[in-house]
Amino acid sequence: MAGISKSLEQKLIAGDATNYDTFELAMEQFANTGGKLIELMVSENFVGASKVASVISTDYAVPVYDVSAHNLELSPVDVVDQKLVKKHKVLPLYKRGDRLLTYSHPSH
Repeated sequence: MAGISKSLEQKLIAGDATNYDTFELAMEQFANTGGKLIELMVSENFVGASKVASVISTDYAVPVYDVSAHNLELSPVDVVDQKLVKKHKVLPLYKRGDRLLTYSHPSH
């Protein structure tokens, strides 16, 4: 198992987000399909998205931001080139004057 996965495994299990057996099943599927481990674990219901967010929030010492609670229709998506949004995986949330507040996963 790769170093980051082992670290992630320990964090998710310690945070009661999953257990060892479930994580091993997810890793087997991940080995066969590839992609991103966390996305696979959430999409295949190995772990809940809110549990993962809580573990990552603790690990990076940043608060969880529930994007689903944000009115995306009011987001200033037209002020940032969509190529940059996709490349850097950021979500423009607010624009105040000449300042733009964006959201990104803490590991990016």
